[in-house]
Amino acid sequence: MFDSLLEFVGGSPWAYSAIFAIVTVDPFFALVPGETSVITGAMLAARRLDELREAARGTDNLMHPIRQALMDRCSMGEVCGAMKDVFGAYRPRT
Repeated sequence: MFDSLLEFVGGSPWAYSAIFAIVTVDPFFALVPGETSVITGAMLAARRLDELREAARGTDNLMHPIRQALMDRCSMGEVCGAMKDVFGAYRPRT
């Protein structure tokens, strides 16, 4: 199936026009995030994790910083790691 599609597109006079259109429009509607947005997202996530650590060191409610960190694309592991930095690892009583 893929071979027949490749032959159809490769033999079509419109193939180069379609590729040119995609290359022309891609910078405006990128499907893959650019380097700037990835770096900005990572910086925002790091800031949210720092805010969570500060709240954990004090007496603030942790639900708001946790929710904000998760909304700004921090993973659950990163959130748990930030709280582990402050509270330490859980050790059950024996």
